[in-house]
Amino acid sequence: MIFQRLYELRNISENEDSENCYFNDLEEILKSHADHYISLSNELNRLDDKAWEFLKNELKPELCNKNPKRGWTQLFNKLNEARGYGYLLSKGLCKVGALPVSHELSTMIRSLGRCSKVRFC
Repeated sequence: MIFQRLYELRNISENEDSENCYFNDLEEILKSHADHYISLSNELNRLDDKAWEFLKNELKPELCNKNPKRGWTQLFNKLNEARGYGYLLSKGLCKVGALPVSHELSTMIRSLGRCSKVRFC
């Protein structure tokens, strides 16, 4: 199923206040913006299991946290990490991983390797 990981995100926020959770109306979102969410789903599906679990944990606090001034910016900033992961894979890097910098920071350091060499950026 192409949207499996988007439905996982919706299921995480199922018990929250529906008006404040982005993916609660997922079916409507998919109908009105199918191309965008097909692209996003493809990127999420490229993540290996470890990277997906890491990203899901990073996304949890943002799924039902719409900022009155910024809207869903924080959620989409984190979702875009999947696009970065896919980009690095497309450049031939064979080891792409995410390392949490600290519990306070939501940024990630990418561990990159072209098979035997490891690079950080």
